[in-house]
This record gives sequence, C-alpha cells and structure tokens, in this order.
Amino acid sequence: VPCWPSLYMRVAKWGLSAVADQSIAGVIMMVEGTFLILGVLAWTFFESARMSMRKQELLDLAFDSGVDLDPKRADRAVRSGHGDLLESRIRAGGPLPGSGGSGE
Repeated sequence: VPCWPSLYMRVAKWGLSAVADQSIAGVIMMVEGTFLILGVLAWTFFESARMSMRKQELLDLAFDSGVDLDPKRADRAVRSGHGDLLESRIRAGGPLPGSGGSGE
C-alpha cells in the first residue's frame, strides 16, 4: 500500500508498481553509497601512503645527514603536520631539540 497516493499515481504512468519504484530507489541509493565509501577508502589509502613516504624521506635525510632520528619521532611529526619543521631542523644539523637520546 503506497504511503503517498499522489506519488503512486505519477509512478503508475510509467508502468511501475510501488514495489518496483522502491526497488529502483534502493538501487540508486546503494550505488551512491558505494561510490561515496570507495572515495573515502581511496582518500584514506592515499593519505596513509603519503604520510608513510614522508616519514621515510625524513628518516633517509636524517641518516644521510648523520642525525640520530627516532622513527617514532618522524612518525609523530608527519602525523601532526610538522614534517617540514623537522626537515628544516635536520638540514640545520646538530642534535635535534628534545632528542636527549630517549627519542622523545
């Protein structure tokens, strides 16, 4: 039994029953949701890959510069958006502020 008789009358013009109309609407919403979740998953994957690459670049730069850099510190810097700051400190040479050998 259709909830809105006026809607059912418009759909009936196209030769669809209320059940067929609901089925088509469900398929449309499922496809839309699928594209949305695929977009979110793709963004999450690429963002994670970007952070991982940036972390590795910082670790390689520190190794090449002879600076002792804990991987956990590089990871924190990249995740908090301070990878560029850490890079400039590595390029400046010398010990990193707060490194004190504990990796913090």
